[in-house]
Amino acid sequence: MSYQHFYSRVPARVSLYNKIDSFDTFAHSATLDREFILGELSTVYKDLLPLHDPVRIRRGEIPTVYSQAALPSGKLVHTAVKYLPVDFTGERSAYLAHSLVLTDDERREILRNPDVDCFNREMFITDISVFKLTDRAVTSNPACPESEYYPGSILDHQVGMSAYHPDMLKSFIYSILTAVLEGGREVYFRLPFPDAAVSDAAVDFINGIMSVMPYTVRERLSFVSFVEETSSYPGFKLKGVGSAFSGVAAEQGVFYDFSTGIVTGVTPGTERGVMISSFLYSLYEHNNIRVAFHEFVKRIEEKYDTLTIDIKTLKEITFLYWQCCGFYVEDSVLPGDDAICRLFDIYESYRNGLIEDHRVQVYRCLSRYSDAQIAIPDSVFSRLSRLYPTECVEAKAVALDVLLNLIHVDLMRDSLFCFISRNYPLETSAVKAVIVSNLSRVFYGGFLQNNILAFFDLYFRREPVSTRDVILEKLLLSIRTPEVQRQVVAFIDKYYGILNSSQKLKVCNTCLEMLPECDGLSSLLVGLINRRIGKEGSDISGIMNKKLATLLAATLEVGDGRLAAIFMEESGFCEDIVLRHALNQWKGVETIVSILASMPATLRADKLLRASSLVDYASAVLYSTLLYRFASTAVTVWPSTLKEILDRDVLAEERLPADLIELYRQIAIYPAVVFTIHHAFGTDENSVGVDTVVKYAEKHPYIASTAEYRVILDYLAIVHKCGLGDTEDAFKLAVGLPESAELRASIAGYIKVNAYKPDTQDNETLATYELLMDYLTTGNFGFDKIYSKYLKQTVDDLIEEKRMGEKSAMRRASSDAVELVVSCASDICEASDALVAIAMTDESGIRKCISEYIAFYGPGAGSFLKKLTKDANFEIEELVAELIEQRNDTINSPRDAVNFLLRRNKSDSNPD
Repeated sequence: MSYQHFYSRVPARVSLYNKIDSFDTFAHSATLDREFILGELSTVYKDLLPLHDPVRIRRGEIPTVYSQAALPSGKLVHTAVKYLPVDFTGERSAYLAHSLVLTDDERREILRNPDVDCFNREMFITDISVFKLTDRAVTSNPACPESEYYPGSILDHQVGMSAYHPDMLKSFIYSILTAVLEGGREVYFRLPFPDAAVSDAAVDFINGIMSVMPYTVRERLSFVSFVEETSSYPGFKLKGVGSAFSGVAAEQGVFYDFSTGIVTGVTPGTERGVMISSFLYSLYEHNNIRVAFHEFVKRIEEKYDTLTIDIKTLKEITFLYWQCCGFYVEDSVLPGDDAICRLFDIYESYRNGLIEDHRVQVYRCLSRYSDAQIAIPDSVFSRLSRLYPTECVEAKAVALDVLLNLIHVDLMRDSLFCFISRNYPLETSAVKAVIVSNLSRVFYGGFLQNNILAFFDLYFRREPVSTRDVILEKLLLSIRTPEVQRQVVAFIDKYYGILNSSQKLKVCNTCLEMLPECDGLSSLLVGLINRRIGKEGSDISGIMNKKLATLLAATLEVGDGRLAAIFMEESGFCEDIVLRHALNQWKGVETIVSILASMPATLRADKLLRASSLVDYASAVLYSTLLYRFASTAVTVWPSTLKEILDRDVLAEERLPADLIELYRQIAIYPAVVFTIHHAFGTDENSVGVDTVVKYAEKHPYIASTAEYRVILDYLAIVHKCGLGDTEDAFKLAVGLPESAELRASIAGYIKVNAYKPDTQDNETLATYELLMDYLTTGNFGFDKIYSKYLKQTVDDLIEEKRMGEKSAMRRASSDAVELVVSCASDICEASDALVAIAMTDESGIRKCISEYIAFYGPGAGSFLKKLTKDANFEIEELVAELIEQRNDTINSPRDAVNFLLRRNKSDSNPD
C-alpha cells in the first residue's frame, strides 16, 4: 500500500503546517512524518506554480504533469500535478499535487515485474473539488488512508514505440542509461502531440522506454512528463517538454525532438553504446526475450546486492545474457577466441547469480572446438581450468563432454589428461564412469598408456564394479601392446585379489587366448597364473587346470615344446601341469625331456625335485624312468638354500617309494647338498648348522666322501684342537682350508657364534680363537689386540682384588700379556712357514707387542723375554733379540717406561 500526500493552496483551517491561506500539505497518510514531507518529499510538490504562464493555466492549457522521483533515502515517489485555473478563493491560480510514496516491497514488486507499467497515471486524484475545501467543516487530515498501487500492463505501451525512428530511439535509450548510470547530462524529449495530450503521451512513452530497461535503471530514474523550462524539476534526469520549450544548451543536456526527428547535444562517442542500446531496442519486438532478460538481470542484482550497475557492468551482463539465453546465433555473439575469453571472465564475476541452465549454456560455446576438432586455445583453456573445479554438475558435464571428445584427437591429449586427472576426485560417480570409459578408449588406441595406467592404478580399488569392468576390458584388449605389456600384467596382478568371479574369468580367458603365441607376454601370463590363478579355489583353478592341460597336450602332440618350456620357466601351477603330463600321460615326454636337458643342471635338478611332489604310486615307474634320463646330472649353480634342499629330501622320503628314494637323491639331492654344503656355516635363522650336516652325512656316505664335506670335518677338528689348547695343530688345519675368502669369513663367523665362549674358556683358548678368527677373516694376526686386551683385563683384575698397586699391577700384567702372545705366536709359527712370514712381517702384530713391553719394562725386559723365548720358534727368538737391542738406547729409566704405559692404558684411543 502506497502512502498518500496531498498539497495545494488551501484555507488556513485545512493547512497542516503553515496555518495560513497558502500552499501547504493538507492531507497525508499517517506513516509519513513531517520531517520527511518537508524535507525529501518537498522536491516533487513545492514551488511549481511560478514556472508556468498564469494565463495558460487559467485557460486550462497546461496538462497534468506526472513525475517519478528517486529520493536520497531510497524511497520512490510517483506524483501527479494538476494545474487549477482558480483556487478555493476563486481568484488565484493553483495546482494540486498528489504523491504516492511506494513502500520498498511495492517498489520491488512493480519495478521488477517485466509485465507491468512502471507508472500508472490513473492512480492519482486530480479533481480538488472532492476535498470540499470551502466547506467550513473540512479540516486537515494527517491520517488519510493508504492507497494500493495498481500498475497497468506494459504491453499497452510497447506497441506505440514503433512510431519512432529506430536509430533515434536507440540513441535516446543510451542517453538515458548514461544519465542514470554514469551521472550524465539531463535528457529532454518532445513528442508529436499537442500540449493538452503530450503529458499523458509522455507517460506512456516513458513506460514503453522503461519496459526494456533493467530494474536498476527503472528504480534510479527520476523523470517528469512535462516541463517548459530547463530549471523545472532540478535533478530529474528525463524530462518531457511542450511546444513552448525553446531548447537546451549542450552542456546542460541532450534534446530529442521526435516531432522533427532532430537530436541536439549528443556528443561524439555515443556510438560506443550502439551494442547495448540496439539490444534493448530489439526487446520491443521480442517480448519473451525482454521478460527473460529482466529476470536474468534481477537474479544477478539480488545475488550481488552490493553490485553497482553502471554502463560497463550492464554491457557485461548483457553480453553474458546473449550467450546464456540461447536466443541468439552463437557465432555472432562469440565470433572468436577473444570473445570467449571475455565471456568466461564476465561469467566468473556473475556466475553465482545464474540459474543452472544459464551456466550450462555458457559452457556450450566450447563445443565449437570439439565440433571442428581443433585445440582449445591456451587463453580459453586456462580460464576453464580455473572455473571448472567449483562449477555445478551440469555445467561440468557440458565442458567435460567437449574435453572427452577432444582427448580422442591427437591435439592436446597431455593437457586434457592433466586437467581430467586433477579434477577426477571431485566428480560424481556417474561422471567418473564416463571419464574412465573415455580414457579406456584412449588407452586401447595406444595413447597416453603409461599415464592412464598410472591413473587407473590410483583409483581402481575405489571404483565400483561396473567401472572396473570397463577398465579391465580395455586393459585385456591392449595386453598385446609391447610397450605396456609388463605394466598391464603387473596391474592385473596387483588388483587380482579384488576382482569378482566374472572379472577373474575374463583374465583367465585372455591368458588362454594369449599363451599359444609363446612369446614374452606368454611368460608374463604364466607368472600371473602361478601367482594368482593357481591359488584360486577349485571353481577357477580347476577350470584353468583342465584348459591349460588340454592346450599343453595339443602342442606336445605335434612336437611343439615352446609352451611347455614357458610353463617350466618357474615353479608353480603351470609347471605342475607339465610335470603331471609327463608322469601321467607320457605323451610328448620326449619333448619335456628335451626341455629339461637344455636347462642348467641345477635348474633341471630343481624341476625333478618339484616333480617328486607330484608322484603317486601309479606314476612312480614313469618318474624313475625320467630320473634315469639324467643320471649324470652335474651341479654348477644352485638357486636354493641348503635348508630347502634338506627339506625336500625329507619330503621325498615321505612321498616316494623306497626303491626310488636313493635314485632321486643321487640325481637331484646329493649334487645339490654338495654344492650348498658350506651354507652350514651360516649364522642366520635359515641356516641348518654344522651338526645337521654331520648327521645327514652319517646317514649318506656319498656326502661324507666328498671334498666339500671335508671342510666340515676340518672345522670340527680345528674347534676340537682349540678346546685342547693345541694351537699349533689348530692352525695347521686352518692353513689347509680352501682359499675362498668368503668361505673362510663364514667359518670365522660361525666360530664366533658357536665355539668362542668368553665366559667359560681360559685366556689361552680365547686368544687362540681370536687369532684364528683374525687370520680367517683378514689373513693377518691381531697380536697387538690380544696384548692390549689381556693387559687391561689383568690390571683391572689385580686392582679390583687389591692385591697390588696400579704400577705393580701394570708390570705384572704386561709380563703375563706378553707371555700369552709369545706362547701363541710360537705355536702358530710352528704350524707353518707361511704363518711365520705373516707373524714376523705384520707391523701391528707380535713386533709391536714386544716393542711396547720392552719400552714399558725397561732393562729387565730383555732377561725375561730371552728366558721366555728360549724354547720358542727361532724366528721369534731372533726378533726378541733384535727388538731388545733397538730399545736399549731409547728407554732411560724404568720410571719413564711405567709412566708411558700408564698413559697408554688410560687412553681410549686405539693402540695403533
